[in-house]
Amino acid sequence: MISPRLFYFNADFDFSLAGAVTEAHRRAVAELSALLLPLGSARDRVLMPLECKGEYTHFLADNGIEIARASPVGVNCEGFEGVPWGWDNDAVEVLRRHGARCVGPSVATVRNVNSRLFCYRLCKENNRGVPGARLCYTVDEVRMLLRTSLVPPFVIKPFFGSSGYGFIRKDTREPSENEIRQIQHAVKHGGVIVEPWLDRILDISSRFVVKNGRVGSLRHQRMHANRAGAFYGNLLVPDDPVLAPWREQLDQAATLAAEALGREGYFGPAGIDSFVYRENGGDKRLVAMNEINARIPMSAVAHALYGAVPEEYTAYFRFIGRRRHRLPDTYDSLHDLLGTLAFDRTTYTGVLPVTPLRVRRPDESWRRPSRTAFFVAGDSERTVLSLDEALRKALAP
Repeated sequence: MISPRLFYFNADFDFSLAGAVTEAHRRAVAELSALLLPLGSARDRVLMPLECKGEYTHFLADNGIEIARASPVGVNCEGFEGVPWGWDNDAVEVLRRHGARCVGPSVATVRNVNSRLFCYRLCKENNRGVPGARLCYTVDEVRMLLRTSLVPPFVIKPFFGSSGYGFIRKDTREPSENEIRQIQHAVKHGGVIVEPWLDRILDISSRFVVKNGRVGSLRHQRMHANRAGAFYGNLLVPDDPVLAPWREQLDQAATLAAEALGREGYFGPAGIDSFVYRENGGDKRLVAMNEINARIPMSAVAHALYGAVPEEYTAYFRFIGRRRHRLPDTYDSLHDLLGTLAFDRTTYTGVLPVTPLRVRRPDESWRRPSRTAFFVAGDSERTVLSLDEALRKALAP
């Protein structure tokens, strides 16, 4: 019999590899731990470091979302199999402390394959990455490269860190004092990759599972990111015609990545970020492997929620930052605010908040999370994007 699972949302995992975890990161991650609830069933549990009001899980269940049980920190979960967002020393310690078995790749392996150096080398071997990308291991190497070899704009990426975070986008050749300090920190943790900043017109994410170097459960979906490249949404469209011209190359990239991850000893969930850009002449080109993430990708949450609507429907899983929207403290008030936009489980159409309205630590007052995740579903892409636009207007501060 398959063991029940204990999920642990350590999404600051990427920052820990970069040596850049802050208390603000830890707080934001704790506030969003409920994102893992849709990944499990009633047999499973999710460690919840913050308290959510009881109506939250009832709200999801009432809307047809199957979820794991929310488990407060400290509960004995002996007999459970630990499933972290990403494997690091913190995840192993926390899961074992709660009695869960840890059956995952070594922490050293996970660190190796989550480095952008790993992705860079794989791309060089297979002609899949950003053309003109260069490695630098010192500040002087970066300065020399910017002055002599690349034409602005370009972006400087540390070896470790979540996509979009810690990136330095440059329109000039000389780094500022603050940028030099950022580069110095990055080279202490491995180095940086300097890339031309291309005219991106489409972002794509792929999710899959690696087992014995083979790719399984492969899904591609459109990704929405801000100007810095940080994720904020996935658009899931059945047989997406926008992805059709690139699907074969995306499949090949996932296969190559799974084989390379397997050779290094990695197994489990993974993801790839890709993008399409426009060349100066107007031709479109695909960068099939821009980032490899050897962890649970955010699109796994999107697909778990997507399973609650008919397969011919379109869905949008997206975040909105706290400063960009207002959020009532009860679901009745939110329903009144959304009106006809609210999710209707009889038509599988509408807007569903999937993170708690309020959370708190012991002995603290209730507070809004730093971001709210919404699931928007409808019978077409046009319907879903129209609902999303109406959502942002309805909740505008």
